[in-house]
Amino acid sequence: MAGVWHCMLAAVVLMYVSMWDPTEAVGGARSRPRPQRRPPKKPKVEPTDVTPLAQNIDMERMMGKWYLLIAASKCSYLMNHGTKVEPTVMTLTRSSDQTLSVSTKTRHNHQCWEILQVYDRFANPGQAGAKRNS
Repeated sequence: MAGVWHCMLAAVVLMYVSMWDPTEAVGGARSRPRPQRRPPKKPKVEPTDVTPLAQNIDMERMMGKWYLLIAASKCSYLMNHGTKVEPTVMTLTRSSDQTLSVSTKTRHNHQCWEILQVYDRFANPGQAGAKRNS
């Protein structure tokens, strides 16, 4: 009879040990996974550095009034969320000192806005920069 008890005890201990998780043997705490290393950040590239300059631009043909009535884009955000485009009028004029004046008239929040900008002409054709007040 003692042999049967020893066999049953051995079977119960064997079942208990087989169901026992090895991580539970050390106080029941599970180890955390190691944090993964972040990939290095890519250097920031300005869009103006990537975009090639347009060639053979005739600025005289661009002078005058331009009307923006609708916009089309392949931008995924705009395709998913849409955008509201207000009619906009841009007027491009060149002054005698080779500066380009841009007047933009549009509506925003039920108010009419006019934005006036002045650009200096650069030596490169098709390139202009914002005029700075000194």
